[in-house]
Amino acid sequence: MKRPLIIAGLILAIAAFDSFANVPGIGEDLMHDIEDATRDLDSNLLQKNAVASAQNTDALLELFAQVSDYYQQHPDAEKGQTYSRDITLQLTTIKQQISDQDFEGASQGINKVTKTCKACHSVYKS
Repeated sequence: MKRPLIIAGLILAIAAFDSFANVPGIGEDLMHDIEDATRDLDSNLLQKNAVASAQNTDALLELFAQVSDYYQQHPDAEKGQTYSRDITLQLTTIKQQISDQDFEGASQGINKVTKTCKACHSVYKS
């Protein structure tokens, strides 16, 4: 039952990524890299592959650092700053859950990340 929810969440995130790729200063390549890493992380969590999941999480943390940097340079983008900070905190939690072999918790966490992405994209899409 949880797998269809995860897949549905990823589909929503992918649709949001496509619209968000048009935000000036945040390139389409970056959004596609985030989309790919998110999809890979979800798959690796379902397979309970801790090494690959940790690598995906590290990649996402690096990618969202770029998103965060973008919003930090735009003081008028307070919501973007909040969303990117929330995602970074959630990814940090996911990384710890992977280390603790809590794949269920990490899967729930990636669902929260995709929901936060969607919320941000609804504000900043063109």
